[in-house]
Formats: sequence, C-alpha cells, structure tokens
Amino acid sequence: FLRTGNHKLWILLGLIAGIACMTKATILFLGPGLVVALLVSKYRRDVLTPWPWLGALLCLIVIAPYLFWQIANHWPTVEYWTNYGVGRVYQASVTEYLTSILVYMNPLLLPLWIVGLFRLFRPFDRTNYACLGVMFIVTLVLMFLLHAPARLLAELFIPLLAAGAIFVEEKAVGRRWEKGAKTAALVYLLAGGVLAVPLSLPIVPPDQLSTLADPFNHLRPQDFNGGSSRYSPLLTGRLRWDELVQDVAQVYNDLSPQDRAVAGIYADWYSSAGAIDLLGPRSGLPHAVSGALTYYLWGPGYSWEVMIIVTDKSNEMTVFFDECERAATARYEYDSPVGRPNFYICRKPKISADEIWSSMALYR
Repeated sequence: FLRTGNHKLWILLGLIAGIACMTKATILFLGPGLVVALLVSKYRRDVLTPWPWLGALLCLIVIAPYLFWQIANHWPTVEYWTNYGVGRVYQASVTEYLTSILVYMNPLLLPLWIVGLFRLFRPFDRTNYACLGVMFIVTLVLMFLLHAPARLLAELFIPLLAAGAIFVEEKAVGRRWEKGAKTAALVYLLAGGVLAVPLSLPIVPPDQLSTLADPFNHLRPQDFNGGSSRYSPLLTGRLRWDELVQDVAQVYNDLSPQDRAVAGIYADWYSSAGAIDLLGPRSGLPHAVSGALTYYLWGPGYSWEVMIIVTDKSNEMTVFFDECERAATARYEYDSPVGRPNFYICRKPKISADEIWSSMALYR
C-alpha cells in the first residue's frame, strides 16, 4: 500500500487486521499508533474515501464471532485487561522500561534498531515508510503509559531491524571494505543470537540456566508485581512441571479407591492446571479445573465430592467443604506465581459444584 497507494488494498489490510485480532486481541494496541501515523501522512485523505471504511467493516465481520463470544461470556477479556493493568503488572519508570526493552531486544541489537528508526524517516526508493516509525513511537509511549510489559513491543522492532540492515548495506556498498564489513556484521549478529537463545528458548537444563543467567541479574526485567523472576518470563511457566505432576499424582494415588473414583483436581493457577492436563494422563490423573483465565469458562468439571486443591496460598476453599486436610507440600518452589504449592484434600461440599464455581473466576 505504501509503495503503490492503491486504495483497494485497504480491504486487504482490513482482512489482515481481522485475522490478526482473531489470533490475539492485543494487536488492537497498534490501533492508536496506526491512526496517528495515518493522520500525519499524505494518506489521511483516504479517510474521505470509502476504502478504509470498507476495510474496517471487513475486519469487523471477521472478528464478529469473537465479539459474540465476548458478549455471551460477559466480556472476560476486558475484565482481564483491566485487572492486568491495574494490579498485576509492575509500573516501571522510564529508565526501567527502556532497560527492559534493551534486554528483551538483545543489547547487541541496539545500534541496529536505533539507526533503523532514524532510517525509516527517509524515503526508500521514493517510498516513504515514516508511518512505521510514527506507529512505533506512539505505541511505545502508549504501552509505557498503560504499564504493559516491554516484551509486548517485540514485533514492532521488525521494521526497525530491517531498516537498520538496509542502512548498513547502503553505507557498505561500493566501499573497499564492503566484504569485511558484511562479514563483521554477520559475526556480530550471530554472537548476539548465541547469547540470547539460551535465555529465551528451553535448550539449557534448568540447573545450568541459573548459572548462565546470574551475570545478567542486574538487567533482569520486572514485568509483574511481587518481585522479578530468576529466569526469563518466557521460560519460567514451564519449569519443573514433571515434579509438580509427580507430587500431585502421589497425593491422588494415596486416596482410597472409592475416593479416586470420584476425585477431581482444582489448581488455582493456569500453569499448574496446564501441567496436570499435559503430563497428568501418563500418571493416571484426571484433568484439572481452574478458575484462572479461560480455564474458568470450561466449568467445574466434577461433582466436587472429593477434590484435590493445588494452591500456594492458604486454602481458601475450606469455606465450601465440611472437611479439608493438607495432604502434602510440593518438593520445590517454582519460579512463577505458583510458588511452593500445598496439596489439600477436601470432602463433603456444603453447596453444589455450580454454586462453588460461580465465585471462582480469576481474570488477572
């Protein structure tokens, strides 16, 4: 669209935007930046034509099923975003936020995306891509003001990195040292990748990951309230899932055959529930239920005559049962909101499962 100015491409942009929203609704945070970029560019005249509005209509049609789902479930995503921004995320200072961006985007890439942001405001073969730079700056400011984690900005750096690469190419082409400069740039970027990959992908054993991450502790981003993680938040949610499931299986297998026949498992956090659902079947565990996020929408799942409760807090479920006893404590403390879970066995519910479930929603 920026190269050709073809107005009909607004319809394709609307389709892409609809698919993006159906993939993950946080793409909506790019909206204000896109509007500002449009209004400060020559394309603001397009607003007076039907094409962008047709694109917006197509986007609305694509996401209509999702909107109907939101209405039917009383707008859980809006409730989640509200709770997330108000209570869960850490309100970083400007310096802390920029440091988090530096860490998430790999410090070695800083020169490349800085020059890329500068380069975006100059034409490329008579095509002006400055709106991408405007969208980046506006979205960066908006996300900071909303206290959104800096990692959510990662995709916005792709145009900056591409423009930075073009800038390096422009400066090197035709020079005597062109081949050497390209080789040096390649080695530099590969070194940055080798540094970043073990901290962001699960390829290093957890006990070695701590040793690898310790030298960078002073740069560790803090995304959420309640302290920062020892590791990248991209990794912590999956650490020690095997051990957690083994501990739950031990509690489950210690039940009498009569209790096991009706027992369910409730986890107060989605990562614990996810661990049980993914790895529990091989240990003979039933599926987990949870009030956390969209787990809540699947319902209570069981009669609740006998429930194993997995929680790192004091057992708040006791109010719903005549009998609750702590059966065990997890062997490990988890580097996530799960902490060190306790396992309770609760019997004889005072009210129905549906009545219990009506107060279990946790959208945060």
